Amino acid sequence: MNTQGPRGYQEGLLVDTLDRMRRNPEGRKVVHLRLSQLMPHNRTPVRIRILHRMFRNLESGRQVQLFPIGNDDLVIIVNAGAQRDVANTCERVRTLFESDPVTHLIEGQPDKFIFWFDLGLDAALAIHTAQQLRQIVQKMPPRSDQLMPGLTPVILDDVQKNWPLPISFRLSVTKWPYGLMPKPMPQPSSFMNFSSLSQTFKRLSRPTLIC
Repeated sequence: MNTQGPRGYQEGLLVDTLDRMRRNPEGRKVVHLRLSQLMPHNRTPVRIRILHRMFRNLESGRQVQLFPIGNDDLVIIVNAGAQRDVANTCERVRTLFESDPVTHLIEGQPDKFIFWFDLGLDAALAIHTAQQLRQIVQKMPPRSDQLMPGLTPVILDDVQKNWPLPISFRLSVTKWPYGLMPKPMPQPSSFMNFSSLSQTFKRLSRPTLIC
């Protein structure tokens, strides 16, 4: 997944943020979604991008901080007031990938897909995990998906076909072919689901979306 800044920037920022917060955790928790452990066909750039968007909808009010990791993992720092919403979204993600072995919960064994850290108790372990992620990303070869195309009706149909649960996400419409503006026009940064997006853009030759 593409991240801003040089390789290892997001991971270094995560380490610094956790080190600063360990002095005053205030009930915060850290969630590590090991999306990099999903099977390759479940870990496409489009799907990773949409999963990140599911959590970005919780960022309002500064209750959640997202750190997209260069190996496709996602680390989230969660204030006390948003922990239930984040936990529910995590379980939605697990359900979306229920056929992937890494998401399975086995009695008597730790969760291999989603790790939670209490900053009041596990700050050192959370920081160590972030440092390991930084080292992993710094050693990674260049990614071939650094420049990702916008979502298209074909991509949306594929995602909807393979993901049975309805997902809504925020979109920004940046370009409409002349004379093909839909009526009513979706407002920028509005919420739509895959089905409505596909129906809206089926007849557009080259819609450009940023999600």
